[in-house]
Amino acid sequence: MASDSEYSSGGETHHSQPPSLRRQKKIKTQQTLQQAEQSLYLKIVGPAKARVTNVTEEADRLLETGQTIADTLSKLTPNMESRPETLKSADSFLLEAKRTVHNLCSLYNYVDVILRDISMNESPFKDRYLAEAYTLIAKANPHVLAKQLHEMIFSLEAQLKELGYPLTSYVPPEDDESEPIHTMEHDMKLTCENNGLSNEPLITQKSPSNLEQTRKILEPEEEVKSLQRQSEKQQIHAVLNEQDSSHASILHEQQIPGSD
Repeated sequence: MASDSEYSSGGETHHSQPPSLRRQKKIKTQQTLQQAEQSLYLKIVGPAKARVTNVTEEADRLLETGQTIADTLSKLTPNMESRPETLKSADSFLLEAKRTVHNLCSLYNYVDVILRDISMNESPFKDRYLAEAYTLIAKANPHVLAKQLHEMIFSLEAQLKELGYPLTSYVPPEDDESEPIHTMEHDMKLTCENNGLSNEPLITQKSPSNLEQTRKILEPEEEVKSLQRQSEKQQIHAVLNEQDSSHASILHEQQIPGSD
């Protein structure tokens, strides 16, 4: 009697799988790949993309709110009953804006680290997902948002200083100044070296506490230019990766048993 891998036809025994079994195995392989892709997206890719969207949308919101605050401060007089609360709210807003600038300037690092998960490295969808994530960042124009927020911060700090309000020092979360930051910088450096990209850091190590510190520490023009250069290079790299991934996918399909 022929085994599962053998069947008789015309008195001859063929050592190959029946077409029905080959189709079943092909379907099972496709289902396994789909499940792996879905799991990878929910666990890694989705959160990475959500981070980009949340940070850039927050920046847009702050830019709009900042203009309203600037207008309010320009009309503020010493005798206004709402003066103390208005100044305090503006100061709190500045802290939020500085935190968002930091998040914008670390988007590439954050995404690069989260996409280095071992399950991503072993996935056949890695190149495609990397391309999607970095293209999303490039299209979000974080360098433009960072520059606009820098300018708004300087303007509001100047207004508060002129009004005699003592600015609150911005202190980044502890995990942003300890090992996670160093790890992110190290990983991004390796990524840049491996892909021929710029090694210039995108993370601001210290955040401003007043107007003078802001100009001295953040160096907005240089940092934003660096972010813009990185954005352009990553966008090109993402497109190339996507093209390579598409070519590899076609070759993979051609090599699947029973696909003809």
